Amino acid sequence: EAQDDPNYYYTDAISENASQYIKGHTTNSAEKPFFLYVAYTAPHWPMHAPEHIVQKYLGKYRGGWDELRKNRWSRIAELGFPVDSWKLTERTPFIPAWNDLAADGIPKELAQVPGIDSPDKVREVMDRRMAIYAAMVEQMDTGIGRILNTLKETGQFKNTLVLFLADNGGCAEYGICGFTHGEEKGLEFQGTAKSFVSYGAGWANASNTPFRFFKHDTYEGGISTPLIAHWPEGINAKEEFRHQTAHIIDVMPTVLDVAKIDYPVEFDGNEITPLEGVSLTGTFTDKPLSRDEPLFWEHHGNRAVRDGKWKAVANGEFRDWELYDISKDRSETQNLAEEFPAIVKKMDKQWWAWAKRANVLPMNPGRKNLAEIKKTAKPMGEIKFITLADGQKAPKSGNGAASQIVVDNKLKIAVRLWWVNLAGEPVAYGEIAPGESRSQGTYHNHTWLITDTKDKPIGYFVTDSVPRFVRLKPEKEAKK
Repeated sequence: EAQDDPNYYYTDAISENASQYIKGHTTNSAEKPFFLYVAYTAPHWPMHAPEHIVQKYLGKYRGGWDELRKNRWSRIAELGFPVDSWKLTERTPFIPAWNDLAADGIPKELAQVPGIDSPDKVREVMDRRMAIYAAMVEQMDTGIGRILNTLKETGQFKNTLVLFLADNGGCAEYGICGFTHGEEKGLEFQGTAKSFVSYGAGWANASNTPFRFFKHDTYEGGISTPLIAHWPEGINAKEEFRHQTAHIIDVMPTVLDVAKIDYPVEFDGNEITPLEGVSLTGTFTDKPLSRDEPLFWEHHGNRAVRDGKWKAVANGEFRDWELYDISKDRSETQNLAEEFPAIVKKMDKQWWAWAKRANVLPMNPGRKNLAEIKKTAKPMGEIKFITLADGQKAPKSGNGAASQIVVDNKLKIAVRLWWVNLAGEPVAYGEIAPGESRSQGTYHNHTWLITDTKDKPIGYFVTDSVPRFVRLKPEKEAKK
């Protein structure tokens, strides 16, 4: 069907299939309740949208991501969010100001786009990419309207609980301007079936207004999403905010509660994993939620714990915990870990207990550890470690696909590992003791700096597209 229909669009197909399911259920099993999970892929990359909808948004984003963040921040205040306890965070450091975009040359992620030879052309590309993104959101919204109309047509609108949410924050994959792949890379093809592009970190930063960081991260910019509940016969409140903290694990208990169904203990004689989360139905009348334990997150080694007003974040498998008072600092700008070490210690203990119970460990099961690598018939090759003279700096990181490194510290001293981000700023990733090795997830073309424990630079290396060893040796031995 898709190959024969030039107007086929997957988002529309998902909406239509959902509508047909509701109609079929009404015809064949009207006396029974139903559950429908509608998993749109929009607006995830690759970004595709009907051109006539894209055209509606072209030019609307020429003011850039800085202007968009300010406008959205103002809109958030107008909608009644408690912005007095929030703060608009600074633009992510490696993202340039919109007016400075391409001031140092055409971004490498746009090098494959024909005819992009000036900063204004770069901004034209980025305006179109955000227009495609907006068109994807509009068409998804139209599809949701179609599903709701079907509920009305079948007489089920008033007694159907609808939950709308997203799975993560704005996606910065890959680089400031996103990637450019696909059969056709020209500007006029972007958004069509022949293209395969993303919108990049600049627009993702605006999407996450006012928060920091992105998808993958466990800061609010990575894990905070909308949750809209609609149920005319079950929720009397209209257009009201709720400030209780909810988690994706709460969806199942809520559905079971509304449907008055008990969660089974076993099936066919097999014990079932116990239910997580709590029902959110109490929030429909603005009652507080009662939990037996904090909320937890882990993704690619990025971790978080939320317990009441406190949130602990460790962005990386080997990073130290940061601590934020979300009741006063939802944007996570004031790290209080040093001020409240006992709270950090308690939350760290809670996270590890949960990780063991919930089968989270190992955090990065797809990455080889040192013992596995030594057993491999074809061990990973090495990449060069470059020493730095006094005053020299490591280069900025570039962009690339996911990879891995194993840092083997053969020095007689402990060292610190730092990722040098796209703005050239070092980001701490903990210490490696003498004689120890560490497996670390990374990306191709990322720069990693090694310093002593007083932060004096020793050297750096740049990662490869495939997993590699990095051996830190004394200078005389390294030259042999």
